[in-house]
Amino acid sequence: LLLGSYELVLSSIKDLKLSIIAIFAVGCITGLLSFSKLLNWMFKKYHDLTVAILTGFLVGSLNKIWPWKTSLSYRTNSHGESVPFIQENILPQNFEGDNQLWLAIVFALVGLGLIIFIEKFAAKKR
Repeated sequence: LLLGSYELVLSSIKDLKLSIIAIFAVGCITGLLSFSKLLNWMFKKYHDLTVAILTGFLVGSLNKIWPWKTSLSYRTNSHGESVPFIQENILPQNFEGDNQLWLAIVFALVGLGLIIFIEKFAAKKR
């Protein structure tokens, strides 16, 4: 995703290209396992700084993963297909077609609910 493969991963999920999904999943798992000890150490030693850095990464990535975009120019890829080259983020209400805003809101609320649930569960364990 950091290398701009967001559309490839999304299209692979949509088209059920299991080989690409498996490679992506193995990479995710390997990355999480590799850095879990480092993150654990950073949280213990520098909790506030670590939270600030991770929040910055999250906010910084929003521009790339923002789902509502309009294409300003196109290019031809190696397969001869015209693909977006320069895109601009737009508000959901300005998106042409079905913006699926309610679906995005529902998933955001589900994510918030999971965070609250996990925090309460973790607090009981302490």
